Amino acid sequence: MKSPLHGLLLYLLYGAFSRSQSTKQVVKKKLGDSFTFPEKIPETVLLTFGPGVSYSTVARIHHFILTNIYEEGFRGHLHVDSANRSLTITDLRLNHTGTYKLEPNPKRYDIEVYAPVSTPEISLVSSEIGSCTFNCSVENGTQVSVSWYKGDILWIKKSPVSLTLKLEETEFNDPFTCVARNDVSAENSTVMAHTICEGSKKESHVIIPAVMAVIALLAVTLLIFYIKRNMEPKEDGTNYNLGKVENDGEDASV
Repeated sequence: MKSPLHGLLLYLLYGAFSRSQSTKQVVKKKLGDSFTFPEKIPETVLLTFGPGVSYSTVARIHHFILTNIYEEGFRGHLHVDSANRSLTITDLRLNHTGTYKLEPNPKRYDIEVYAPVSTPEISLVSSEIGSCTFNCSVENGTQVSVSWYKGDILWIKKSPVSLTLKLEETEFNDPFTCVARNDVSAENSTVMAHTICEGSKKESHVIIPAVMAVIALLAVTLLIFYIKRNMEPKEDGTNYNLGKVENDGEDASV
């Protein structure tokens, strides 16, 4: 038979666990977004902020009026709605990331502010006959993950803000998409390798035949010019070769 003390201990442990789970809320926001605390604020409240266990007082609200702001980084970013009894942090900046409390309420709000990712830039690193290498890079963003997709299939995934991709000739006609994302945003860019890589492949197969064709055309043009010039009549109505024969005959009769 279980003692009353055992039941009381279980009740206390359950209550402590429930409070630990319910007194913390994680919020992820994009740079420039706003966050309104979901709880209604009392007439007098202190907004505290801290990256760790130590909290500093950000502002004091009395009679639903923002009477004091103690942290310059929050000046112009706090708005109190007395009708709805709400408090909002507007135009969130990266340095607003941290843990907040509306004292005396012990509930904590962990707000994480992310810079949105920029559109990935795809550049050609190298191009050889039958293969190409591309690089995908992202200029800005918070905790960015960069991935390459072949169509809808994840091809390569890596956490840094740049990632290379080498393609063989058999993959030139497939679309490859670079996707950059974090917890609040995602951007992508697509490349069709055959529009870029095939130029270097054609170079060895197209330039030589083209040069040969030009040489052949030049040779035919010179031949036609030579024949035409030798077939033109002289002023006395004879061509060059015929005149040469007639002169030889006159010399013989003399």
